[in-house]
Amino acid sequence: MFARDPWGYTYCHITNCLQDVLDNYCNTQATDECNTAYPVRYARFHDGKWKCVAHLTVDVLPVSDDLTNIPLEDISLHEPTCVSDKGDMINCQPAGNSVTHHGGEALHCDQHDMIMSLIDSNKNCGPTTTPVVTTTTPATTTTDPETCVNTNDFNFCPDWHSCDIDIAQCIEDPDTCPELPISWKGGKYSTVVMKGIGAYAVRINIPNGQDEYDIRALPYSGFMMWSRRYCGAAFTDALISGQAKMMIMDYESAYEVKYSYERKDKQQSSITIQFEQTHIAELDLPLLNGVNSQGKDQFFLYLYNMEDIVVKDEEKCFQIAIGVLPTNYPNRNTDLTLCAGWQKDVGF
Repeated sequence: MFARDPWGYTYCHITNCLQDVLDNYCNTQATDECNTAYPVRYARFHDGKWKCVAHLTVDVLPVSDDLTNIPLEDISLHEPTCVSDKGDMINCQPAGNSVTHHGGEALHCDQHDMIMSLIDSNKNCGPTTTPVVTTTTPATTTTDPETCVNTNDFNFCPDWHSCDIDIAQCIEDPDTCPELPISWKGGKYSTVVMKGIGAYAVRINIPNGQDEYDIRALPYSGFMMWSRRYCGAAFTDALISGQAKMMIMDYESAYEVKYSYERKDKQQSSITIQFEQTHIAELDLPLLNGVNSQGKDQFFLYLYNMEDIVVKDEEKCFQIAIGVLPTNYPNRNTDLTLCAGWQKDVGF
């Protein structure tokens, strides 16, 4: 990823969770040892040690008296490696140099021991969700704890998680969620219309709204929620694990099943699925006199690969809670299943 530093020079910056932890640490080391003339620093592995690099450039002007520029760099002197989220070395050239100035190293300082301790305590600190471009298996927000640190300088946990400093792990924290402006439609808009061996076809109707909730004017993101109380553990476990497959169908492919989340909360336990309408098709159910009806959106949810899965209470299970975000909601395509799952109760 190419960007520009405060002086306008182009550099190559590796972006991942663990590397960001290291870079942010180096950015706090504004000491004489690290040369106070360069407030922007990055962690790079060079000559067998982790060091804080003050400048990441390839071609710059000759060094100035105030040290805001550095000499033309020798690419062969660049550090070859950064670190992946798992703590593995990866190539990330270019990454600074080892040019000397006024008799000492102007751009590097040895921070090997501290950086190694940060790597050990923050491995696998990447996000807990991974978007997928498929209509069959949604990406799952996991609840497995992640190692974290929580000091004045660091609090690196995934979205909607916080760091429990007693156990040094990231934990789910719905209190950090924004209040989502989801328009919930209730469970009366879903109907099982066909069944097969290990399969269900469910018709979903979503009443249209006004202004930013006009889902017939612009594509939208929505949510479907199932109650573990009524569906049973076998069904909800199959949904969250991906054993039970799903896809959304209309006259043409215009929907993606994107994310899923399991709320574990006794009687209120539920599964939340987030989906996205990618575009409004020329023919988009339902039709009225051959054209798209403006009163509601309609699609068919196809669930399959369920031959050995028992649904506890089929009638109540498929009273799916349906909700939609405003079409202009700025983060509607990001994973909001954890927040939606805790802001809507089902199963009572």
